[in-house]
Amino acid sequence: MCILCDPLRQWELERATQLVITRCPRVTVIPSLPTLEKLWCIDCPNLTTISVLPKLTYLRCNDCPSLEDIPVLPNLWKLDCSDCPSLATLPVLPNLETLECFDCDLLTTIPAGLTELTWLNCRSCLALANLPVMPKLGILYCDNCPLLTVIPVLPALERLSCACCPLLTTIPALPLLDHLWCNDCPALKNLPVLPRLMVLECDPWIDHPLNAGPFARWRATQRLQRWSRNTAYRRRFQTFTRTPAYSAYLSGPGHIGHRFAMGQYRALDEDVMLMAEAAEANAQAPVEAAAIAAAAAAAPPAAAADPAAQAELERRQGVRRRMEQDHKEQGKEKQQRK
Repeated sequence: MCILCDPLRQWELERATQLVITRCPRVTVIPSLPTLEKLWCIDCPNLTTISVLPKLTYLRCNDCPSLEDIPVLPNLWKLDCSDCPSLATLPVLPNLETLECFDCDLLTTIPAGLTELTWLNCRSCLALANLPVMPKLGILYCDNCPLLTVIPVLPALERLSCACCPLLTTIPALPLLDHLWCNDCPALKNLPVLPRLMVLECDPWIDHPLNAGPFARWRATQRLQRWSRNTAYRRRFQTFTRTPAYSAYLSGPGHIGHRFAMGQYRALDEDVMLMAEAAEANAQAPVEAAAIAAAAAAAPPAAAADPAAQAELERRQGVRRRMEQDHKEQGKEKQQRK
């Protein structure tokens, strides 16, 4: 029995500054507590109402399926209301700095007027269709929002994750953005000029310097491995990894071990899916599987005939040998130190 349900402990609430309630099915209302500053009410299935708490600065009320609204809390600076499927609206909280509202299925919008907000996590809000302008927002996670179409202009934004948004068409010019994850957004065809961008993970058709270059193939390999964790595709991916085609891909001139990659590769996911389908179809035909491996390992005739391409291939092979040699020497040095 929690403190709210115990009549013998009601006197403790008069001067309480912190209150923790977890997994209590009896709690339906949080009463008005004038001295309360921090409140945790987690996994309370019948909680429907939170009264006005004038001094409250921290509120965590996640996993409350019956909670429908949150009152105006003027001093609140952090709010975690994630996984509240009945929550449809949020109030304007002028001092709010951190907002976690992911997995709120009925939440349709983030209120305007959050001028102090610096962190927003609204992942998997299935009804969320738009975001307001938040001048101080530095980190935004809005993955898996199927109705989201546009990212607003956020002048202070430094990190943006908007993966798996099928209707997203526009990302504006964000002068301070240095990390961007926008993969699995089929409607997004291009990116604006992002002068400070350092880390980019996007779909292969996006034309951007960070989507090609030395480590693009390695990043695509990491995306493929994450994609393989999905139960629906795990078996097909495992079938593909047992074929000579996958071994030829890993040992090719553009791949250095499992950690580094050289060269340009923009459509790894599509090519590997096609090769996986071919490997699955030819699982009972070793001869055809060997032909797939030979085709994957062979260089294109035009590239082999081109002296410049041949020279570039030799240079990459030399870089690969030097890196492998350096790796061996570092391993020997570590063993000597031990």
